[in-house]
Amino acid sequence: RPQRPMHVALRASLLLLAVLPCAAGAILEGEPFAGLELQYDSNLFRFSDRNEAIADNSDPQLDDRNRVLSLGAALQYTWGLQRVVAGGEIRRNDYDHFNSLDHEAWNFGSSLFWRYGSRYDGELALSFERDLQAFDNRDTTDISFQRTLLLRSENRYQLTARWQTNVDLLVERDRLSQASQQGSDLDEVSLTVGARYAVLPLTRAGLSLKLGRGDFPRRSANPGSTIATGFDERELNLVFERVPSGISSLFFEAGISQRRNRDVSGRDFTGFTGSVRYERNISDKLLLTTELFRSLDSTEEVGANFIVSDGAVLDLRYNWSYRLSGFARYQFRDEDYSGSPATALGGQQRRDLSRLSQLGLEYQLLWWLQLSGSAIWEEQDSTRADRNFVDRRYNLGLEARYD
Repeated sequence: RPQRPMHVALRASLLLLAVLPCAAGAILEGEPFAGLELQYDSNLFRFSDRNEAIADNSDPQLDDRNRVLSLGAALQYTWGLQRVVAGGEIRRNDYDHFNSLDHEAWNFGSSLFWRYGSRYDGELALSFERDLQAFDNRDTTDISFQRTLLLRSENRYQLTARWQTNVDLLVERDRLSQASQQGSDLDEVSLTVGARYAVLPLTRAGLSLKLGRGDFPRRSANPGSTIATGFDERELNLVFERVPSGISSLFFEAGISQRRNRDVSGRDFTGFTGSVRYERNISDKLLLTTELFRSLDSTEEVGANFIVSDGAVLDLRYNWSYRLSGFARYQFRDEDYSGSPATALGGQQRRDLSRLSQLGLEYQLLWWLQLSGSAIWEEQDSTRADRNFVDRRYNLGLEARYD
C-alpha cells in the first residue's frame, strides 16, 4: 500500500542515522521534548468583518481557541570533522469552536554538516513538513494541508586564503490537500554560484548568480489564459559582509531579479531586489537586529503569479537574568501583486500593506522546564476588500526538554 508522507519522513531520518559510521571517539547526543500551548486567535479565518464570515462560513464567529500538544526529539551524531543532526516533531491541534480544523501537524528533517580537509565544507539537508494552510490568501475555510519537501545542498571551497567559492542547490515541492487550492501546488529548483573575497580580515565582498525554475503542475496552459503554468528566474547579486567586532555584524545583498512567466506575456518582472541586515549587542543584556528588504516571491493565490515585497523588520531581545528574557518585534510589509491577471484585464491591481507587532516573555522555571507567552497584533489594508483584516493572537506555552 502507498506510504503516507510522515512514514516516508521517519524512514528517511532513521535510515540516515542507521548508515552512519561507528567511528572511534564518535559522540551521539539526544534531546526529547514535549510541550503544551494554549492559543487564542481573534480572527482565525482573516475575515474583513462579520458579514463576510456569515457569507463565507454561515457563522458570525471570528475567534477561536486552540490547544496544541507537541512531542518530539532531536539527535546529533559527531565523528571526526563530520556532524549529523536529525529531529522531528508532531503537534496535535484541538479547536474549541471550529473543531472541523482539528488536525496533526508534523515536521521531520536531517542535516549533514561535512568537511573534507581544510578547504571543502558544506551542508546537505532534507526536510518534510505538514501544516494547516494559512487562511490569508484563500477563499475557503475548509481544512487544507500544505505539505512541503525541501532539499538543500550548500558547498564551499576555500580557493585561497582570501577567495572562497560556493555552489548551492535548492529543491522545494509544495502540495495542498484541498482540491480547490491545488492550482497553487508548486515545484521550484534553483542553483546559485558565487564567490567571496576577503577585502579585510573581517570584511568580505562578492558576487552571486542564481538561476531558478518553477512549475505549477495543476495549472493548464489554456489559450488566452492569464495565469502562468511556470516561470524562469535569474538573479545577479552583489554581496557584502562585515563583522567589525564581536558585538555587531552587517550583511548587505543587492542586485537585479528577473522573472519570465511561461504561457503568459506582458506581466513579467525585472527590477531591483536585495536586503540589508544589521545586528548589534547594545549591552550584555540587549540585542538589536534590523533589516530592510525587497524581494520577489511566489504566492499561494491562484489569481497572481508573484509578489514584489518591500519591508522592514526590527527585533529586540532583552535578558534580565539567566532565567527571564523578553523580546519584541515590529514588521512592515508592502506587497504588490504585480503578476495579477486583474491588470491585464483592466481591473484593479492588488496591493497589501501589513503591520505586525509582537511582545513576548520566556521564563526558565527549572533547568528542563520553560514557560513562555506572547501577544501579536496584526493589521492588513488591501486594495481587495476581502483581504482587509485585523487580528490579535495570544499564546501561553509550557515546554519540557531533557538533554
